[in-house]
Amino acid sequence: MNGLADSPYSASRINKGIKHFLLGKGLTSIAGIGTLLLVVRALEIEQFAAYSILFAIVELLSAITNIGTGQVFTRFIPEIYAQGYRRALRRLIVTLLALRYAVHAAAILLLLAFAPAISGWIGLGDWVPAFKLYLLVVLFRTVNATLFQVLEAMLHQGLAQAGMATVTVSRFLLVAWAYQTGHLDLTTLIWIEFSTDALGAALLFWTLHRASEVRGAGPEAAEESEWLQRNRERMVSFGAKGYLQHLIIMPFSGVVNRLVVGGYLPGAQMALFGFAQSIYDLMQRYLPAQLFVGLIRPVMAARYSVAAKFSEVQTITNLVLKINLVLVGLAAVVVISGGSDMLLFVTAGKYGGRAVDLLLLMCLLVALESWRHVLDLLSHTVERYGILIFTNAILGSSLLVGILLLPSLGLFALPAANCAGLFIGNLAVVWWLGKTGFPFRHDIRMIVGTGIALACSIAVTLLSRRYIDWWAPQVALALFVYVAAGVAMLRPRDRERELLSKLVSAGRN
Repeated sequence: MNGLADSPYSASRINKGIKHFLLGKGLTSIAGIGTLLLVVRALEIEQFAAYSILFAIVELLSAITNIGTGQVFTRFIPEIYAQGYRRALRRLIVTLLALRYAVHAAAILLLLAFAPAISGWIGLGDWVPAFKLYLLVVLFRTVNATLFQVLEAMLHQGLAQAGMATVTVSRFLLVAWAYQTGHLDLTTLIWIEFSTDALGAALLFWTLHRASEVRGAGPEAAEESEWLQRNRERMVSFGAKGYLQHLIIMPFSGVVNRLVVGGYLPGAQMALFGFAQSIYDLMQRYLPAQLFVGLIRPVMAARYSVAAKFSEVQTITNLVLKINLVLVGLAAVVVISGGSDMLLFVTAGKYGGRAVDLLLLMCLLVALESWRHVLDLLSHTVERYGILIFTNAILGSSLLVGILLLPSLGLFALPAANCAGLFIGNLAVVWWLGKTGFPFRHDIRMIVGTGIALACSIAVTLLSRRYIDWWAPQVALALFVYVAAGVAMLRPRDRERELLSKLVSAGRN
């Protein structure tokens, strides 16, 4: 094979994947944001507090039952698929999916058996029936996430995005109908999520079956079996390290933060924290470091396995981080300029005041998390996962610090502790990459330029409040200044344009 010219990660498939990716993410982002706004406006504070805790169970259980399969999928599917080993690919997928789902189903049955006790521990003592019902959502949502991950690793963006767009758009339409008719409560919302996730699971199973079929002639089965045997220890080691570092970081996550706040603080404060955490989750989900990881990671893994050019990995890492920080700054500008009046309007009078400060802290947390995410992508590509176990232990320990600060800082304790842990952990990853032969250099010009653009917009916001009373024109003016300053100071560099061109024409290099 001549590089990647004839591989599943060729230029034509990357171009097609980008189109499907943008269309799919556009639909899911609009539908996801619309669903959140309707849910926030419709649910009573007590119901939204309970829903925020239930929502956390999905990611928590999914992470615990992952057992390293996700790391193996994202790293080794591109390598196998690029070599044309379709029989080995299908065998790996079927084996790992069966193992993954068996462990996940067993965990759900265990939760169901001890539902009353567990509900009381996490602040859902009055919502045991809802907790049991939501376990159905947990089951199918994890199934969907795993199937989507496999399809993305194979660069089947059209199939993956179509399945997830079907889930999110149909959920939004059903939620909008229930909201319009006045029937949107917690139980109705759970049934809507269950039905749409079950539909998505059926679609994604079918599409993955079609995508992984073995057609036509290819390498001999013995050759593919030999590859699996030869790389088995490598895959097991990589998956185990990835799973271990993921478990260690779990106490740091917003998932655990929701559960801790639900167990320690009253329902009204939990609802406010859940609202801020939901905005944080949306920013994480739709920022480029998270959005494009499904498109970038398999291409980078395939290219690096062929060319081993760290400079390209570093440049795309800085570029994605630049876009992320600019967009996080954009969100911060909206929160600062809109203020409490905007939040009260959006949430039907439920969340204002302290929500502004909490959202700004969440913006800082997202910025640091974006930095960590691209460093993780970098470590993932060059197979330097060892340091992540240590640094994730630092991040996980921030939960203990946050709990100690709860009496004095309240809702702000956990996010503040997370920010401190992220900063220390990220510096450690950068140091380790340099020590092991992969020196990562940050784009300081980008960081300073983003800060200056943000400062300009804040100054204009403070000035405009002397003459304008309505939040909407204040937001518009602040955004205009931020975008203008950003365009002036953050133009793409030549090497960034060159790398983007290479990614688009990967199959021709």
